[in-house]
Amino acid sequence: MCRAIGDVHGEALAYNCVGVDFMKLGELDSIYYNDAIQYHMKHKEIADVAGKFLAHINLGIIYNSVGDYEKSSINHQFALRYAIQMSSVAGQSVAIGNLGKVGGNKVYAQMN
Repeated sequence: MCRAIGDVHGEALAYNCVGVDFMKLGELDSIYYNDAIQYHMKHKEIADVAGKFLAHINLGIIYNSVGDYEKSSINHQFALRYAIQMSSVAGQSVAIGNLGKVGGNKVYAQMN
């Protein structure tokens, strides 16, 4: 609907929402992570700065979940750049916190 009426902001939000739904499904079955990545990539392509920040955060989380730590780190670094651009201290904290978690599941699994 949003695409049909030219509402780019609404379209970006819809991509984010569908991507998050697929992320949640990916927690149950990892085959859904590919769909989540595709929707967050679409979101990133058309979003404003705040949307790009959010898309990169979500992509970083997904890539960390599937064990692609390099792509996870890169996406969180992009999110940090967008947070700095927006002068968002909270956004910077989220991006830095997520950077600190990259590979954390792997390390935790090796400790147990």
